Amino acid sequence: MITRYLDVLEYDIKYIAVAALFVFIYHKFDKYNSKIQFIDILAILFLVCITGYRCNVGSDFYSYYRIYDFYSEYGLLAFKVAEEKLFYIMCYFISQISDNPFALFWAVAIILYPVLIILSRKITMRPSLVMGAYIFLGFFGMSHNILRQIIAMQFIILCYYGWHGKKRILSVLCGMIAIGFHTSAIVAIALIVIAEFIKPTFKSLLISVGTGGFILLFWKYIVLYILGNIPILNRYTGYVERSETLGDIVLRIGVWGYIIVFTILATVFVAKRNEIKEISHTAYKQITLIILGIPLSMVAVKIWVVNRIAVYLYQFAIFIIPILWNIKYKHNSKAVVRVSLVLLLVAWLGFINIFGCENRYYSYSFQWNETPASY
Repeated sequence: MITRYLDVLEYDIKYIAVAALFVFIYHKFDKYNSKIQFIDILAILFLVCITGYRCNVGSDFYSYYRIYDFYSEYGLLAFKVAEEKLFYIMCYFISQISDNPFALFWAVAIILYPVLIILSRKITMRPSLVMGAYIFLGFFGMSHNILRQIIAMQFIILCYYGWHGKKRILSVLCGMIAIGFHTSAIVAIALIVIAEFIKPTFKSLLISVGTGGFILLFWKYIVLYILGNIPILNRYTGYVERSETLGDIVLRIGVWGYIIVFTILATVFVAKRNEIKEISHTAYKQITLIILGIPLSMVAVKIWVVNRIAVYLYQFAIFIIPILWNIKYKHNSKAVVRVSLVLLLVAWLGFINIFGCENRYYSYSFQWNETPASY
């Protein structure tokens, strides 16, 4: 048992070190403008290669490996899947292009990282900071595990920016694709619409936390009622009914981490909302999304899978943090804020690597020295 804990700790330290080195080098050569740079291409190649060539990285790695293997052989069945069929159809088409048994993982990496870096370059002109937040908030690790949902999350981001960029048809299309990959995206879209009518204030934050506490007391009745009245979400009622036995203590500790860290971030974002608004009105509105995620995480203390909805909203923090990093502060406040932010993110990554359970192999192996196996 002690050996296992030491292996986990070693994995955690190495992961943080490599992540820090990647972000440092990327940021060092990242010039502030909206044009794609050579360092962006190198960053994309690095992320795609280490993700696409991985083996036994991600708690659901073996499950997805088997799913892809199945649809490579019985591909036409993908069109008969009742829900979330886009992922299975994608598996079928990938298998028609490549005979590589790991092609699915390469395809997902190509869908995720190039699009995110190109979008970040256009929006913030500093994608190194966006990707730094993406990695240290745990979304990179998440992208190794929940493949269907992480693709849906990516399309939710595109849906959001498409809508705010007045590209409504593209936005609706991205929203539909997100739902096609993971039905939980429909809840995320509903919450994003609600967020448009809520200002990011301390009052909103307090109401959000208070609402989470209230729901926590009567969560089962409320959640079952909501799921029971939305046909496309009916299948999730089983999670609620089995909630007392679903998910181990490690996952529940991880949820408490989400509550604490994103409440801290939401508090800081709200405190600096006016400065953030001066730089980006879109980022200002995204603060509300972080606020709305907190009560979901509070419910997830009882049924941890609800936190999978919260991360749709939390992911927008990756676009707010770069602004928080660059806004003007008085005297030596900038150094204090930056150091505090770095310490928080490093501590969070170290925590979530273990308690997020996105990679229960607690190792980072590649296809040349490993064969697919369940952990």
